[in-house]
Amino acid sequence: MCAKSCPRYHARINSRGFQQNRAARDNSCEELRPLAALNLRRPQRHLATEHCEERVASTRVDGRAVLDLQNARVHPQTPAQVRNRARCNKKSKPQSLKGNNVKKVLSLILLAAVFFASPAFAADPIVGTWKLNVAKSKFNAGAALTAGTRVYTEANGLYTLDQKLTGADGKEMSNRVQYRDGKEVKQATAAPAGADTTLAKKIDANTWDFDLKKDGKVVGHVHRVVSADGKTTTVHNTGMQLSGAMGDDTLVFDKQ
Repeated sequence: MCAKSCPRYHARINSRGFQQNRAARDNSCEELRPLAALNLRRPQRHLATEHCEERVASTRVDGRAVLDLQNARVHPQTPAQVRNRARCNKKSKPQSLKGNNVKKVLSLILLAAVFFASPAFAADPIVGTWKLNVAKSKFNAGAALTAGTRVYTEANGLYTLDQKLTGADGKEMSNRVQYRDGKEVKQATAAPAGADTTLAKKIDANTWDFDLKKDGKVVGHVHRVVSADGKTTTVHNTGMQLSGAMGDDTLVFDKQ
């Protein structure tokens, strides 16, 4: 019987091969043991840190794609990342809307301030109290004045002039005149000269012209100018005067 076909022979061969393989593994372990010791001395990275780094690396956004810095590959966003991005955009919109609302409110406040303040800015500069400047005025012969005041008021476009003048003889003359731009206004009390109607025309913010009428006929004319600084008013009267005589005089008033 051949020795190679004997079962005992094969058992001895297999046992010898197993022992040789085991010896080889032991030798390889001896060689790798120093490397394992070196690996044990290296600090161990926390799993949470590694997970965080992977997460950061995988969520860097460049345009519409996500850049994986670890694998150096570009791949499209996942549905979850798209939803997160949309949610962030929705959260940022109210802030911009809030800023726009603040701007709108401030604009409305400014507009209201300008609207309500405009009547004050547009007030006629003649409104107020004026005092006659005798030295600067020019009078008709025999009709000089020694003092005088004018008070102008305005309500709904209707102006009222209350005037008091003192002549050289010490007598005081007073009268009230009402007028409205572009319309004839009947006077409740006729002036001493007899004019019963006044037709006023506004030339500009500081200049007015007046026609004085009696029985529908023009008997006198007044040209009135307020200085640019609003401190002086010059009144040029032609035709019938308060005294009833015809004449031409210039009265200068200072704002009080």
